[in-house]
Amino acid sequence: MKSFVILGLGLALVGTAACNKDNKVPNDNTEKNDRDKDNKTLTPTDQSNEEVDTKITQSIRSNLVKSDSLSTYAKNIKIITIHGVVTLRGPVESAQEKSDIAALAKKIDGVQDLHNELEVTN
Repeated sequence: MKSFVILGLGLALVGTAACNKDNKVPNDNTEKNDRDKDNKTLTPTDQSNEEVDTKITQSIRSNLVKSDSLSTYAKNIKIITIHGVVTLRGPVESAQEKSDIAALAKKIDGVQDLHNELEVTN
């Protein structure tokens, strides 16, 4: 019981530290997630199960994670591949990150087209 209380207090402190001066969590995607419920935009559940498409997505993700120049947000973007068409979605910290990720994705074998829907947060 004591460890649960300590854990709870620790989580509360971490949550408080993550809030900005407006008491909002930075890069909160709640509104975007609500927007995506209308099925007008692609989400990771739309990812094709075709082997070539999953390999493209895996290759892009692997290259993002290996990159030392990208932020944590950039490494966690949504990557959706359907019939060789890659859609990139999510927050990134700069226009440079947005273009670097697109360039990286275009280099992957099998990519037929790229829809860059990344959003710069700063």
